[in-house]
Amino acid sequence: MCSRRALELGRWIHDYVRKIGLDSLVKVSTALMDMYAKCGRVRDGRKIFDAMPSRNVVSWNAMIGGYAMHGEAASAVQLFQSMLKCKQKPDMVTFTCVLAACSQAGLTEEGRHYFNEMQKEHGISPRMEHYACMATL
Repeated sequence: MCSRRALELGRWIHDYVRKIGLDSLVKVSTALMDMYAKCGRVRDGRKIFDAMPSRNVVSWNAMIGGYAMHGEAASAVQLFQSMLKCKQKPDMVTFTCVLAACSQAGLTEEGRHYFNEMQKEHGISPRMEHYACMATL
């Protein structure tokens, strides 16, 4: 969690980039979304995510990771499913976030499913962080 002062500064930056029109850039919106999530304001991050005209894998990962960080496993998994429906290809970070969400919520079977899907359907070889999530499941 960030301090109240850091959140105030983040909001000031958000207002400024909105005023000068940079909030439509994917990288800027993703950074703002990540800042809000890290400050415990996941809903504010989601508003930015929903308003983005386009997203990349980093955008999806930031939002899924924000949900995972704050114990909102159902929202993380639901957003991951939306990501797949939008034909956005997940990467190793995506699966780290999803597995961490499952791990924190005790979703053992779901975690195993996504771990297997990561390898079989997406061709992503497990790394140390994936195995760590699986160990805590």
